[in-house]
Amino acid sequence: MSAFHRLHRPAIALAAFAIAVSAPSMSFSDEPTAEVVAVLMRDGEEALAHNRFTEAYARFSEALRLDWNHPRAYELLQKIRLERDHTLLLWEGEARDAESRSEPGKAKWIYERIIAEDSTRADLIDRARRLGRQRDAADCVRSGMEKFIADDFAGAQLDFEQALAISPKDTLAAQYRERTRQKITASGSLAAIQADPEAWGRYLDALRKLREGDLAAAERLWSDLLTKYPGNENIRSNLEQVRRRLGTESANADDE
Repeated sequence: MSAFHRLHRPAIALAAFAIAVSAPSMSFSDEPTAEVVAVLMRDGEEALAHNRFTEAYARFSEALRLDWNHPRAYELLQKIRLERDHTLLLWEGEARDAESRSEPGKAKWIYERIIAEDSTRADLIDRARRLGRQRDAADCVRSGMEKFIADDFAGAQLDFEQALAISPKDTLAAQYRERTRQKITASGSLAAIQADPEAWGRYLDALRKLREGDLAAAERLWSDLLTKYPGNENIRSNLEQVRRRLGTESANADDE
């Protein structure tokens, strides 16, 4: 060994140690494993089988990031691009068919599936929002119809008004709102109650309770009648009179 090497051997050893310490360590866990890639491929194929194209694309892309030479991942990425465009086109046709069959809920659901895979479709986003409003309006109309059939005209009118607030062009809601208004107007006369044997019997019973001094019973009867005949001025007047008397008696009782 030369004098130079004997003289500088400690310095060379220290430099080698410093390089070894400063170099980044690579553990086995940092390396992509076949098991991880296999899981990604399995999940990606399952997503692709159920037409979840965005999810499948993400899985295969990650598999390729870990193993850039994975031929199956490349193959399936190409398959996604072909199947996605074809499937989204079919879905859009199904959604428009659902609209033509007056099935706004189903059409909205299909449009939202398309948007989840292609968020650039601003036209379908607007369409889905409009269908959502139509569905909400249809729910109000359905509720109003049920109340209309049950002769709850006041409640029905509120539902039809709500439907028109959501969807102003809903012709069915507009038609039944008008019919409800007519029913409420017709129910404002005493003749309408007299034509209803059950209601007329309860009306007379309320008058009898009033004469007997049973104000609470009279109030209950007329309150029930007012639910069925919300525009009837006779019932409203009698109810107001009873409640005034109930309020007066309650005040007198407090003074005593």
